[in-house]
Amino acid sequence: MLDVITILIIVVVVVVNIAFLLWLAAIPGQIAHERNHSQADAIAVCGWLSLLTCFVTWPVALIWAYTYPLQVVVQNPEEAHPNTSR
Repeated sequence: MLDVITILIIVVVVVVNIAFLLWLAAIPGQIAHERNHSQADAIAVCGWLSLLTCFVTWPVALIWAYTYPLQVVVQNPEEAHPNTSR
């Protein structure tokens, strides 16, 4: 009887640990989607890849989820300053 209880406890601990790791890997992607980040899908992939890299990339994904990418606007120089002649 004691063997069955021991195996049951081990199975529960393993399942809880796996669920926790999956939840932890999904956090950066969830944060990025909630903040409407333009690169939310890439952040989510980086978070899931942290499972393969033993969570080395996880802090990168988390910091990336909280940053806003720079918006670069490229204009034609003539349209930007129509009064100047070259």
